[in-house]
Amino acid sequence: MPTPWRDLVSSTLSTLTVMRDVYDITQDDRPATTVEAMEAWEKRFHPINLPADVKSFLMSSDGLKVVWQ
Repeated sequence: MPTPWRDLVSSTLSTLTVMRDVYDITQDDRPATTVEAMEAWEKRFHPINLPADVKSFLMSSDGLKVVWQ
């Protein structure tokens, strides 16, 4: 995961851990997506294309899921 995203995730998790009413925090990193998956998405939603920065992010991680109580 690129440093800016890692920093954002880290600060978000740090904030959640110090919140009084937040507990049971779980994090699920998603692996990078494939070029084929992005091409399939663009074909399905043609003529919409994913922006370059979104493609760059997806090539490093397909998102992050954080769940808390």
